[in-house]
Amino acid sequence: MPDTYRVAAVQAEPAWLDVGAGVEKTIALIGEAADAGAALVAFPETWLPGYPLFLWLGAVAGQMPYIARYHANSVSVDSRHLTAIRQAARRNGIIVALGYSEKDHGSLYMAQTVIGADGAILLHRRKLKPTHVERSLFGEGDGSDLKVVGTDLGASARSTAGNTCSRSASTRCTPSTSSSTSRRGRLSACTKASRPRSGRRPTWPSPGPTPWKAVASSWPRRR
Repeated sequence: MPDTYRVAAVQAEPAWLDVGAGVEKTIALIGEAADAGAALVAFPETWLPGYPLFLWLGAVAGQMPYIARYHANSVSVDSRHLTAIRQAARRNGIIVALGYSEKDHGSLYMAQTVIGADGAILLHRRKLKPTHVERSLFGEGDGSDLKVVGTDLGASARSTAGNTCSRSASTRCTPSTSSSTSRRGRLSACTKASRPRSGRRPTWPSPGPTPWKAVASSWPRRR
């Protein structure tokens, strides 16, 4: 186990609602991190297919056109998309900590997977308690995956924004996971979602044939 090593934290815009393009970008960033000498590269919460900002931007009726596309572009653990990322980790000899929307039958979860430098899955977990309106889209984790695993760099555990600290006002209603993993030693912890910086809005794709105005105009009005 090395005394020092380089870690890459990805700060980039996702390929919104396009899992194919998102996987290609992930693989490119893995290679870039490895070429720069990083031993571990960490991607943000729901990097694939991008954090669902639409949950916070308006009424539920306006969100509906995005829901089906978000589900369709989410990733299953045994999918070809995750397999391609595992192969990239092995090809570049780098540990990958990946945040993504996990699709399990009809449900979605805010998942994290730690992939070893040999491409093996070392740890897979789901966010215990999605934050606020995230709960309208994502299910809850059951806590069975709160564990510390060994890597070539030492002990490692994962947690997500909102589940790490319980003292701040914004996370007081969510469980703290840091105390559980810190007792067993950990290498890395929280990965926050990648959001646009400098006040720039994300380049959201068109929601499809049912724009918000059409939904609003078809909604029955109270007499």
